[in-house]
Amino acid sequence: MICAHRSDHVKSWDEFSLIPGAGSAIGRLNESGIRVFVITNQPGVAKGIFTLGQAEDVNNRMVDQLSRDGGEVQRVYICPHQESDRCDCRKPSPGMLAEAAAEYGVDLTRSVVIGDTVRDLGAAASAGAASILVRTGKGETEAARLSGLGLEPRYIANDLSDAVDHLLDGIE
Repeated sequence: MICAHRSDHVKSWDEFSLIPGAGSAIGRLNESGIRVFVITNQPGVAKGIFTLGQAEDVNNRMVDQLSRDGGEVQRVYICPHQESDRCDCRKPSPGMLAEAAAEYGVDLTRSVVIGDTVRDLGAAASAGAASILVRTGKGETEAARLSGLGLEPRYIANDLSDAVDHLLDGIE
Protein backbone atom coordinates (compact mmCIF):
# COMPACT_ATOMS: atom_id res chain seq x y z
CA MET A 1 0.00 0.00 0.00
CA ILE A 2 3.07 2.20 0.13
CA CYS A 3 4.73 0.33 -2.71
CA ALA A 4 3.29 -1.13 -5.87
CA HIS A 5 2.52 -4.84 -5.79
CA ARG A 6 4.94 -7.19 -7.54
CA SER A 7 4.44 -10.84 -8.37
CA ASP A 8 7.80 -11.57 -6.73
CA HIS A 9 9.77 -10.01 -3.85
CA VAL A 10 11.34 -6.55 -3.90
CA LYS A 11 15.01 -7.47 -3.64
CA SER A 12 16.59 -4.08 -4.32
CA TRP A 13 15.77 -0.39 -4.52
CA ASP A 14 15.64 -0.66 -8.31
CA GLU A 15 12.63 -2.99 -7.94
CA PHE A 16 10.79 -0.74 -5.48
CA SER A 17 8.00 1.49 -6.77
CA LEU A 18 6.43 3.98 -4.37
CA ILE A 19 2.70 4.49 -4.80
CA PRO A 20 2.09 8.09 -5.93
CA GLY A 21 0.95 10.37 -3.12
CA ALA A 22 2.14 8.11 -0.28
CA GLY A 23 4.55 10.68 1.14
CA SER A 24 2.05 13.52 1.16
CA ALA A 25 -0.66 11.25 2.67
CA ILE A 26 1.70 10.26 5.49
CA GLY A 27 2.62 13.92 5.88
CA ARG A 28 -1.03 14.81 6.47
CA LEU A 29 -1.16 12.20 9.25
CA ASN A 30 2.03 13.65 10.77
CA GLU A 31 0.57 17.18 10.66
CA SER A 32 -2.42 15.90 12.65
CA GLY A 33 -0.11 14.49 15.31
CA ILE A 34 -0.40 10.89 14.15
CA ARG A 35 2.76 8.81 14.24
CA VAL A 36 3.28 6.37 11.39
CA PHE A 37 5.00 2.99 11.59
CA VAL A 38 5.54 0.45 8.83
CA ILE A 39 5.18 -3.24 9.65
CA THR A 40 6.22 -5.59 6.89
CA ASN A 41 6.55 -9.32 6.37
CA GLN A 42 9.74 -10.09 4.45
CA PRO A 43 9.71 -13.89 3.99
CA GLY A 44 12.26 -13.61 1.19
CA VAL A 45 14.92 -13.25 3.90
CA ALA A 46 14.14 -16.68 5.40
CA LYS A 47 13.87 -18.18 1.93
CA GLY A 48 17.34 -16.88 1.00
CA ILE A 49 16.03 -14.71 -1.85
CA PHE A 50 17.59 -11.59 -0.32
CA THR A 51 19.35 -10.70 2.91
CA LEU A 52 18.02 -8.83 5.91
CA GLY A 53 20.53 -6.10 5.01
CA GLN A 54 19.00 -5.78 1.54
CA ALA A 55 15.49 -5.55 3.05
CA GLU A 56 16.68 -2.90 5.50
CA ASP A 57 18.36 -0.95 2.68
CA VAL A 58 15.15 -0.88 0.64
CA ASN A 59 13.13 0.17 3.68
CA ASN A 60 15.63 2.87 4.68
CA ARG A 61 15.51 4.29 1.16
CA MET A 62 11.70 4.14 1.24
CA VAL A 63 11.68 6.13 4.50
CA ASP A 64 14.08 8.67 2.96
CA GLN A 65 11.90 9.02 -0.14
CA LEU A 66 8.74 9.40 1.93
CA SER A 67 10.50 12.08 3.98
CA ARG A 68 11.49 13.96 0.82
CA ASP A 69 7.83 13.74 -0.23
CA GLY A 70 6.63 15.19 3.09
CA GLY A 71 5.95 12.14 5.27
CA GLU A 72 7.75 10.89 8.37
CA VAL A 73 7.83 7.22 9.34
CA GLN A 74 8.82 6.67 12.98
CA ARG A 75 10.22 3.21 12.38
CA VAL A 76 9.98 0.21 10.06
CA TYR A 77 9.46 -3.19 11.69
CA ILE A 78 10.48 -6.19 9.60
CA CYS A 79 9.54 -9.82 10.13
CA PRO A 80 12.19 -11.83 8.27
CA HIS A 81 10.44 -15.17 8.78
CA GLN A 82 8.31 -17.31 6.53
CA GLU A 83 4.91 -18.66 7.50
CA SER A 84 6.24 -22.12 8.42
CA ASP A 85 8.47 -20.53 11.11
CA ARG A 86 5.33 -19.78 13.16
CA CYS A 87 6.88 -16.73 14.80
CA ASP A 88 4.85 -14.17 16.72
CA CYS A 89 6.05 -11.23 14.64
CA ARG A 90 4.76 -12.31 11.21
CA LYS A 91 1.43 -10.76 10.34
CA PRO A 92 -1.34 -11.69 11.06
CA SER A 93 0.26 -12.16 14.49
CA PRO A 94 0.41 -8.88 16.42
CA GLY A 95 4.10 -9.09 17.42
CA MET A 96 5.39 -6.13 15.41
CA LEU A 97 2.45 -3.98 16.52
CA ALA A 98 3.06 -4.96 20.16
CA GLU A 99 6.74 -4.10 19.77
CA ALA A 100 5.91 -0.64 18.39
CA ALA A 101 3.39 -0.12 21.20
CA ALA A 102 5.96 -1.02 23.84
CA GLU A 103 8.78 1.04 22.33
CA TYR A 104 6.75 4.16 21.55
CA GLY A 105 3.93 4.07 24.10
CA VAL A 106 1.26 3.47 21.48
CA ASP A 107 -2.26 2.56 22.63
CA LEU A 108 -3.19 -0.08 20.06
CA THR A 109 -6.90 0.18 20.93
CA ARG A 110 -6.73 3.78 19.66
CA SER A 111 -4.68 2.87 16.58
CA VAL A 112 -5.53 2.08 12.99
CA VAL A 113 -3.66 -0.31 10.73
CA ILE A 114 -3.86 0.68 7.08
CA GLY A 115 -2.94 -2.20 4.82
CA ASP A 116 -3.59 -4.06 1.62
CA THR A 117 -3.83 -7.68 2.83
CA VAL A 118 -5.98 -9.91 4.98
CA ARG A 119 -2.82 -10.44 7.05
CA ASP A 120 -2.72 -6.71 7.83
CA LEU A 121 -6.36 -6.80 8.96
CA GLY A 122 -5.65 -9.92 11.03
CA ALA A 123 -2.72 -8.24 12.78
CA ALA A 124 -4.92 -5.25 13.59
CA ALA A 125 -7.69 -7.47 14.98
CA SER A 126 -5.20 -9.53 17.01
CA ALA A 127 -3.76 -6.35 18.53
CA GLY A 128 -7.13 -4.72 19.27
CA ALA A 129 -6.64 -2.03 16.63
CA ALA A 130 -9.02 -0.85 13.93
CA SER A 131 -8.15 -1.39 10.28
CA ILE A 132 -8.56 0.17 6.87
CA LEU A 133 -8.05 -1.88 3.72
CA VAL A 134 -6.66 -0.07 0.69
CA ARG A 135 -7.37 -1.34 -2.82
CA THR A 136 -3.83 -0.53 -4.02
CA GLY A 137 -1.11 -3.17 -3.81
CA LYS A 138 -2.84 -6.49 -3.19
CA GLY A 139 -5.95 -4.81 -1.79
CA GLU A 140 -8.27 -5.21 -4.74
CA THR A 141 -8.02 -9.01 -4.74
CA GLU A 142 -7.88 -9.16 -0.94
CA ALA A 143 -11.18 -7.22 -0.61
CA ALA A 144 -12.92 -10.08 -2.41
CA ARG A 145 -11.60 -12.53 0.24
CA LEU A 146 -13.07 -10.71 3.26
CA SER A 147 -16.47 -12.37 3.25
CA GLY A 148 -16.71 -14.92 6.04
CA LEU A 149 -13.28 -14.21 7.54
CA GLY A 150 -14.58 -12.06 10.40
CA LEU A 151 -12.13 -9.29 9.48
CA GLU A 152 -14.27 -6.27 8.81
CA PRO A 153 -12.17 -3.17 8.21
CA ARG A 154 -13.47 0.18 9.37
CA TYR A 155 -13.31 1.33 5.75
CA ILE A 156 -12.20 0.11 2.33
CA ALA A 157 -10.24 2.90 0.66
CA ASN A 158 -9.21 3.38 -2.95
CA ASP A 159 -5.64 4.23 -1.90
CA LEU A 160 -3.60 5.58 0.99
CA SER A 161 -4.73 9.16 0.38
CA ASP A 162 -8.39 8.09 0.55
CA ALA A 163 -7.67 6.12 3.75
CA VAL A 164 -6.04 9.20 5.31
CA ASP A 165 -8.99 11.39 4.27
CA HIS A 166 -11.37 8.96 5.98
CA LEU A 167 -9.22 8.74 9.09
CA LEU A 168 -8.78 12.50 9.43
CA ASP A 169 -12.49 13.15 8.80
CA GLY A 170 -13.23 10.93 11.79
CA ILE A 171 -10.86 12.91 14.01
CA GLU A 172 -12.15 16.38 13.16
